[in-house]
Formats: sequence, C-alpha cells, structure tokens
Amino acid sequence: MFRITFRRMLLGFFAFMSLLGGAVYATHLTSYWSSFTSEEYPPLTSSNGYLIDGFFCSGGYCDNTYIRNRLVNRNYGHSYWTSFFSEEATNNRICSGANEFVTGVACKGSYCDNVSLQCTALTNGNHNSGNCQWTPSFSEEEGSQYLPAGYYAVGMQCLGSYCDNKRIWACRLE
Repeated sequence: MFRITFRRMLLGFFAFMSLLGGAVYATHLTSYWSSFTSEEYPPLTSSNGYLIDGFFCSGGYCDNTYIRNRLVNRNYGHSYWTSFFSEEATNNRICSGANEFVTGVACKGSYCDNVSLQCTALTNGNHNSGNCQWTPSFSEEEGSQYLPAGYYAVGMQCLGSYCDNKRIWACRLE
C-alpha cells in the first residue's frame, strides 16, 4: 500500500510551487521562506502584512538570494525600488522614510552582483532610526542571517566581489 508521509507531501508542495516560479504564498503563516531570486529570475516581494526578518543565500558569490517573511499585521502603503548597487561606489541602500521597510529584492549582473531593494511604507507602523543596527556580514559560506526578534530589514550593504558578502540594516518595528 502506498503511503504519503507529511514530510513527502510538504516537499512535494514546495517542489510544485518552485516549478510555478513563484514564492510559497502565505495566507496565515507567521513566517515563511521565499523561493530564490538571481539575475535570471524575477524579484522577490513580501506579501502585504509581512516584513523581511531573514536572508539566506546559496551558490557561488551568494548568487541565489532567499528572504524570510514574518507576519507583522501592518498594511502596506506606497512602495518604490531603489537604484541598483554593488560593492563598487556607494555600496548600500537604505529605505528613506521612518515608516519604510524592505519588502523586496531584485538582482542583475553576474552572480546577483547588482541589487535593488523594494522599499514599502507601512500605513500603521514605523521605526526609530536610533533603534537600528548593521548585522554581521553573511554569504553562502554562512548561509543565513536572521535579524533580532522585532527587527526587520530597512537596508542592505554589499561587500566583496560580486556583492558576495552582505550586511542588513535592521530596525525595530514600533
């Protein structure tokens, strides 16, 4: 008799979703990991009500980027994409408004060398710039970077060839 375990069913679901080329869509999950993006794939974006509290990368030079989305029950207002950046010249972008958080990541260039961030204003929440910090750098060697509890991505910095090492500007949600 054929028996499907919960683990197999879950793995099958994630494989099916990755074939669709989209993120695992959240309906009522408290947190979830996206599929990945790179220069060959479309940008990643968070669902309304979620903010990014973790990053993971794999592949040479941190080529494939994943985001972890956490439910914060805040509504999105306007959003925009930053200009692309890399380790050359100005090597970071930070969302400019006190109510803006990173809700998306896009790549172009070899190994996701150039990064753009989607900044989104929350209609019912903000951050205090005095309560922000840079994370330690991470790459595919370390794998993931989780932000401290209650902190969410507001910016990113590229270090190393092809933006191999990244740091996150994380601020506490007020």
